[in-house]
Amino acid sequence: MAISSSTMRGISLFCRVIEIISALIVLGITAWAVERTKTVTVIYSLVIACFTVFYTLILLIVAFSRSKTIIFHVISTVIDLFLAFFWVAAFVLLANNFNTAGCRVNRWHGITVCSRPHTVEAFSFIAFFFTLLAAIFGALSVYAMTNERRENEQPHREKSVTSSTVAGTTPETHVSNEQGMNNIV
Repeated sequence: MAISSSTMRGISLFCRVIEIISALIVLGITAWAVERTKTVTVIYSLVIACFTVFYTLILLIVAFSRSKTIIFHVISTVIDLFLAFFWVAAFVLLANNFNTAGCRVNRWHGITVCSRPHTVEAFSFIAFFFTLLAAIFGALSVYAMTNERRENEQPHREKSVTSSTVAGTTPETHVSNEQGMNNIV
């Protein structure tokens, strides 16, 4: 069963759409919370969400013009792997920060809320998961593109090897060289 590069790119695009939606939710809630709650966890999640939205929007714009090049997919896969690592770090920080205390202790923006911290935590995990899936399907797309290029290459005709072609001369020039040497001596 051969995988198609266009199928892998389509699945990767779907993963990126889910990734940007999750990042926008995390961005909105952490931007609301950062006004009064300036903890490292909230600021880190806000920065990763901003970077993800910026990167994904640029990637989606560039993808329509350079979607056939392998180097584009290799670079985007590497960046996706780094982003997945950053998202899992944000998820762990959020989980450690919000799950150790009860709901009444978590006060964001002067209001006791339980749903917003847990929403940010959940959507940071969703962003991590779909960023990792986008990286995996991006790598599979690169693999499929290289296989398709190998299959599309025309096989080279093999030349027949004779003793004169191995020496680098044709039989006519070989004879004429010997006659020229005899004429000089």
